[in-house]
Amino acid sequence: MMALYEDNISIRLANSVKTVSNMMKSNASCTDVSSAVVQCAVTILPGAHAIVVEVHAELSIATVFASANAPFVEAGQELTLKNDSLIYRALHEPFMVHHEPCSDSNQLCPTYAGFPSEADEVLSAKAVPRSDGHSIVLALITEPESTADAKNVLMTLSELLVALCAGRDASILHSKGLLDIARAKKEWERTVDALPEVVCLVDQDGRIVRANRTTERWKLGDVSKLRGLHVHSLFHPDCVSKTCPLRDAVSLCMAAQSSNGYLESAISDSVLGRTLIVHTRLMSDLPIEASENSYPCAVVVVSDISALNRAQQELSRLNLELEERVSKRTSELESANRDLAQEIARRSEAEKALQQSRDELAELSQQLINAQEDERRRLSRELHDSLGQSLGAIKYSLERVMAMFDSPEHGSPASEMGGIVDSVGRLIRETRSMAISLRPPLLDDIGTASAIGWLCQHFADTFREIKFHIDIDVPNADIPDYLATPVYRIVQEALNNVVKHAAASTVMVALHLDDSVLVLEILDDGVGFDTGEENTGSFRQLGKMGRLGMRERALHTNGQLNIESWPGEGTRVTGEWELRNAPKTTE
Repeated sequence: MMALYEDNISIRLANSVKTVSNMMKSNASCTDVSSAVVQCAVTILPGAHAIVVEVHAELSIATVFASANAPFVEAGQELTLKNDSLIYRALHEPFMVHHEPCSDSNQLCPTYAGFPSEADEVLSAKAVPRSDGHSIVLALITEPESTADAKNVLMTLSELLVALCAGRDASILHSKGLLDIARAKKEWERTVDALPEVVCLVDQDGRIVRANRTTERWKLGDVSKLRGLHVHSLFHPDCVSKTCPLRDAVSLCMAAQSSNGYLESAISDSVLGRTLIVHTRLMSDLPIEASENSYPCAVVVVSDISALNRAQQELSRLNLELEERVSKRTSELESANRDLAQEIARRSEAEKALQQSRDELAELSQQLINAQEDERRRLSRELHDSLGQSLGAIKYSLERVMAMFDSPEHGSPASEMGGIVDSVGRLIRETRSMAISLRPPLLDDIGTASAIGWLCQHFADTFREIKFHIDIDVPNADIPDYLATPVYRIVQEALNNVVKHAAASTVMVALHLDDSVLVLEILDDGVGFDTGEENTGSFRQLGKMGRLGMRERALHTNGQLNIESWPGEGTRVTGEWELRNAPKTTE
């Protein structure tokens, strides 16, 4: 009996497959095929409940396509699926049939109260995915002993549903493909229309087959009326020139085949007032003669690079201006660097000179201290040896005179008084000489110019082997009091150096006014010296400290003193004092 039952199942299953296949060949609808499938299921498995649902892509809602022996659902009804339901799991594993005993937590449509939930029944399900993301699920509710038969029925009928979905999807894809092509065409048309360049499809004669709407933005004409118009005429409608650069550029379109199908020309269009780039490219490798006249064989793209050209020109101008500014700035920096280097060198020299002046000043200060001590020793010696002894001798003579008055036999007082008078006269002369050496009274008595003249004459009388030329041509009143002592001492020191070190035969002393400048000049024809040897012992022997003293006296009174000397050719000492703005101070 079991073998007979199985044969009946197989026969009914085969008949069902034949019936559904014939319906599919006759292009029956998906709903009709689904209804036939569920009827076949209950025919093969009497007493079973059968249902076909379409599950949406989001896997939360199922729509009933058809049902048989299932009064708890109806066609078109929407069912809410639970994430842990059997159908939900079948959708994730569509290659196998899923079985599970019916229960309250495992209902096909838990929102429908009439669904059977007897524990002795089994829910079986098989999913068939579709390419649009949706799925078809065939479900059977059978007795537990019919689970194996339910699996065979589901596997066989699901194959029919696979074939049904394949045919339906092919139709959908075909329609969808046409829509996609139309949409892509429209998208490309809009994309090309949005380009800033003029794009033209042209035939083998260079006439426009199609153009984008940039022609309207360039105000070249209505895009719908450009077909058949030559590209050159599109831009230059009234041009008759045979040497038009744009005509030549467009005429190269057909010659682009000899240039690997691509050619580019840059022109400056005076008609449009633009700088243009004309790109041409063949659209096919076929010979142009094989194409129809209306068939687009090349694309011509005309770009306006006027703004870019102006930007490049402006950039070139700015670069040139920048280079000029950089060059100018570099020159200024180089000049500033040279000036800075010179200033550094000048300051370095000034610092050296200042340091040398400090050294000289320190040495001069020490020399002045030594001179003061020497002068004090000299004065002390003079006072002791000369004045002291003379005063002692006078005291002794006076004592003898007093003794003679008491004892006339010792001699005559008158004779002794004569010797005392001579001693007092000699003492007076020595005191006057010492006073003159400290400060010549002539400066106060007869004036600066006359005192200098007396000093020169004194040297001339003392050193008769030297011939003196004295040229003093300035009134005493024109020499300020504050210059009296410095000028006198400078002349005195200079003449001392001449008679001590120069071995000169002739000396000239000149003092005169040059406008408002008091000029002193002392010139000798002596042995001279090298002024570069100021730090050597020979220069020290030639009276370096005296020369430093002369310079300091001149600088202290806002004057300038210059000493020039040449070995074997003599020495010149020149002093100058500006009297116009001279300070009114006294020495």
